[in-house]
Amino acid sequence: MRHALKVRAGTPAGVRWTFTAYTTGDLPFFELVNEQTVRLGLGEGWRRSADEPNWRVEISGTPSITCAIDLPHDHDDASGLEPVSALNAARAVNFIPRLIEAPAGARTVLDLAAPRAATLALGAEP
Repeated sequence: MRHALKVRAGTPAGVRWTFTAYTTGDLPFFELVNEQTVRLGLGEGWRRSADEPNWRVEISGTPSITCAIDLPHDHDDASGLEPVSALNAARAVNFIPRLIEAPAGARTVLDLAAPRAATLALGAEP
């Protein structure tokens, strides 16, 4: 299903944030770039098509490492959910126990710990 979204000329169609972490010597050691757009192919350096991976990780060093992380979409999937929608739904569902445990009153996501996976030691029974 395709939804029509009109973006007037001269208004933003996407945003890009860059977060950089520095050592005490002002040497950048980590950089995260987050793009959120209403369409693909906004210009040079922006994701151009849905065939490109959702995320790319580059580690500069010896040796340098690059990997792509993608959310492939199975059009035969009976759920009909796009992968990003399913990912966001999973986050919301996994937040429910945190909300139940929270004290009464108004809360934001900054007040509650983010859901995280449970980890087991190697060889441990669940």
